[in-house]
Amino acid sequence: MSLQNYTQFIRESALIEMMRLDQESGLYEGSSTEAYRIHSITQCGQDAAQNFIDDYNIDSEKLIAYLKQNINSPKKYDIRDLIKDPKSNKMLLKQFTNEKIEYPECVNIKEDYSDKIDRVESNAALFIKNPALKKYITDNDQYGFAIMEVPVAKLEAAMKTKIKDILAMSEETLSISLDPTAKTVDIILDRVG
Repeated sequence: MSLQNYTQFIRESALIEMMRLDQESGLYEGSSTEAYRIHSITQCGQDAAQNFIDDYNIDSEKLIAYLKQNINSPKKYDIRDLIKDPKSNKMLLKQFTNEKIEYPECVNIKEDYSDKIDRVESNAALFIKNPALKKYITDNDQYGFAIMEVPVAKLEAAMKTKIKDILAMSEETLSISLDPTAKTVDIILDRVG
């Protein structure tokens, strides 16, 4: 072990011990030991290190191991810069991010899918199954999309709504756009089944 590494080790050990004593006495409650260790190597600021760990779900042990390997390397400054601006190097950030599964999101996906099916069925009823518009389907493809090209006047009459209100209906399962000539409307929508 070189003198510089030994000095860094002694300094880090003393700082960790001081922090442990502070935490036991209740004087210091903000940052974890890991944040303190990261700060002691990178000089990034203890609170900044703790916020980085918390905000980006960082595996602090993996990060500390990396920093110890690169203690005399400019790579530790890359980590300091990453803590300062996490968006600066997403590949480096990903190395230290914990992957986590949030089960409540799975339930929401099912509910969102159900809502989407309802919207698709509603749009199909308005456009594809509308007897006045059925003949304007130009493509009902194998990928689950129906494409329509409808004259503006026919669309307004069939929907009993002005074109500006029909155009406002565009959303995730339905795309409505006015042709540059303003004579036809192109409609792309998800179809059921």
